[in-house]
Amino acid sequence: MSSKEKRGKKEDTKKGVAYRPFGQPSKKIEGTLSIALQHHRAGRFKEAEYCYRQVLESVPHDVDVLCNLGAVLMSQGRLDEAESSLAEAITLDRDHAISNYNLGNVLKKQGKLEEAKDRYLRAIDSDRAHAGAHFNIGNIYMEEGRVNEALSCFRNTLSLDPGHIAAHLNTGNILKTQGKIDEALVSYRNVLASDENNTAAYYNIGIILKAQGKIDEAIDAYNRAIKIEPENSSAQNNLGNLLKDSGRIDEAVQCFRRAVELDYDNVSARHMLAALTGEKTEAAPGQYVRELYDRYADNFESHLVGTLSYDIPSVIRDMLYDLLGRDVRFNSVLDLGCGTGFVGEKIRSLTDRLEGIDISPVIIEKAEKKNIYDELMTGDMVEVLDESAERYDLFVAADVFIYTGNLTPIFSSVKRCSMSKSYFAFSTEVNLGDDYILRPTGRYAHSFSYIQTLAKSHGFKIVKHRPEAIRKEEGQEISGDVYILQLNSER
Repeated sequence: MSSKEKRGKKEDTKKGVAYRPFGQPSKKIEGTLSIALQHHRAGRFKEAEYCYRQVLESVPHDVDVLCNLGAVLMSQGRLDEAESSLAEAITLDRDHAISNYNLGNVLKKQGKLEEAKDRYLRAIDSDRAHAGAHFNIGNIYMEEGRVNEALSCFRNTLSLDPGHIAAHLNTGNILKTQGKIDEALVSYRNVLASDENNTAAYYNIGIILKAQGKIDEAIDAYNRAIKIEPENSSAQNNLGNLLKDSGRIDEAVQCFRRAVELDYDNVSARHMLAALTGEKTEAAPGQYVRELYDRYADNFESHLVGTLSYDIPSVIRDMLYDLLGRDVRFNSVLDLGCGTGFVGEKIRSLTDRLEGIDISPVIIEKAEKKNIYDELMTGDMVEVLDESAERYDLFVAADVFIYTGNLTPIFSSVKRCSMSKSYFAFSTEVNLGDDYILRPTGRYAHSFSYIQTLAKSHGFKIVKHRPEAIRKEEGQEISGDVYILQLNSER
């Protein structure tokens, strides 16, 4: 999730101020308390603290004042003092809903989630209509990964407070993550019904509309988000991608350039700006690739097979059969950029041991569930190999080098981890020149002569080569090459 998607997940502080009139207060105390409440509600917490302490000198055991003092201390970041004041209030009245709620907020800030949850539940026991307590329990459940329970809490919040913007946002975020995009869209539109200038809602609506193929409407949503918040780098980046896909390249370049100006760490925008302006970079940023595959992990294989007609792992397996016979057996195989295990499924029967590396931890989790790998590693493939003492007699990299231009580091690492006469099978997008290029799609393409030169310089020879359609994109086949190399030298 991006920062904009998470924006709804802030702590609810409604009903954090308590007040009931004293039995028979002096006018001076009543006036001081009134001033304290005015300061408190206006966010002048030091002034409010001073006035609350003056009141407590006259009525030291007033639960509401102790509760409010705890709240203003919490707002100043003085959590231990806040906890003490609120605990004293609860000692005087264990069912004081707002004190329990405020203490829950303090404990949550301290990272004591179970204790915080208990206080929120106590607040609800005393005041079933306390929407903020339901909401904050939902936030704790989200942090714990218990999304269904969180969703139930946010829905309870909305039943009590239908205009609770953050609860609508969080509900939409969960539903979107669950693939219930139509329901998520309703939640985000409910946000706009209460706050027509909510950037996070427009941002997430843009994501959903793109997924629904409503590109013009998605572009409009991002334009609205940017109009409200011109310095939103993520929205600029997403708009750039939509404009690029719509063929509006000049506008896309402007968006990517602006995204980078706003946030140089926006690696996606930097990569696409390079791709569209003809800059030749050596590789896509690791963070860009990791986030890309993390985002598409749930639909990764169905998209590859159903939408892109991708089957390069089968092509590699069949080329190995043609070269070495159907009885071929490898001692140890390493699947570079293993993804969810699509390659592993095709070559598991060819080896006694199968290992995989991928930069995306979410993808690795998917691969683990298939139980086809003996070991799975998360990280950059070159870094993992350079730290490894293992040796392999087959390396496979299917549709991996589209995110790496300069293949020298990976060739060097593969050679170092090779057994005698090891094989190296991989695919590339084709480049008709003499080198590699970064295409406007954001993917790299490599020429035959580049691979040939690189292989020779690292002691490999090309023993099998086949031009092949790598995948389909918008109905058009993407041309590529599939190679099998063998290490010439004995180890």
